[in-house]
Parts: sequence; structure tokens; C-alpha cells
Amino acid sequence: SFDNIMYQQEKMDNKSYVLLGFLGFLLTFDYFETAYLELDKLTINLISLIAIMLTFSLIPITNVFFIKIIKYPKFKFSKMKDFEQINIFYYVDIYRLNKDQFIEVLKTAYKLDQKKDITKADEYLIEQIIINSQILRVKVFFHEISQISMLVIVLKYFYDFLINLF
Repeated sequence: SFDNIMYQQEKMDNKSYVLLGFLGFLLTFDYFETAYLELDKLTINLISLIAIMLTFSLIPITNVFFIKIIKYPKFKFSKMKDFEQINIFYYVDIYRLNKDQFIEVLKTAYKLDQKKDITKADEYLIEQIIINSQILRVKVFFHEISQISMLVIVLKYFYDFLINLF
């Protein structure tokens, strides 16, 4: 679970680097007017928003800061079947859990006895899994805002194209 979450974080960081490089390239061409791009203020503002969100996703302190700001609703498990539906390898299922809830999920899924099977080292690893799943959730949040901004840019240019066509 830990390795999977860390791998997903690395993938999100790589996406940010590639997109930031592309945006920098695009804005450099627009700045020097060497390309035939005519970016209006809305597009430049949206590109700036994308760049800011992607940069935030790369800076560890902003991830920790946003984890503290965004209060995730806590799960209330009414029945043990809720624990059986949680995938401990998927950050969306575990970023809201606390350590005790995660241990309950493990006990339910793998028929563990907490006194024998879960050590202090396991508890520390569980805490790290939860923290890293929260960081990954914040990174995904930043990427979602960036993707929505990109979609708005594409729709705007498509709309402008259709208006000019007719």
C-alpha cells in the first residue's frame, strides 16, 4: 500500500513537471511573439492558474498546509461490512481513515489479531500510509483544478473557432 501510494505521488509529480515545462514553453513563445498565438487575458489567467496549481502540487509545505485547511469528513462506520469494502491499496479509500480505523480494516480483511500481528513498526507504517495518501489526495486536487482550467481553455478556443467559422 505504501509503495503504491508513493508510486502514484511520483507519477503526479512527473505530470506536473511535464505540464509546467509545456506551459513555460507556450508562454515564452507568446511573450516573444515568435509564434502565431494570440492569447487573451482569460487564457493567460487560466494558464497562470494551471501553473500555480501544478507548482503547489510539487511543494511539500503547500501539501501539508492544504491537508490542514481542507477538513475531510470522517467516515462513520456503522457496520463491519463497511470495512470490507475499503481497498487499502487505493488512496481514495484510505485518506480519510485514522490509524485505528485502518487497523480495523486490516483486521477485518486479513483476519488479524491486533495484539499478535500488528507491531509498533506496522503502526508507524500505517501512519505513513495515511499521511502519504492525504498528500496524494491534495496533489490530485491540484491536478483536477488544472485539468478543469485546461478544459475551459479548449472549450473557449473551440467556441471561438465555431463563431469565426460561421
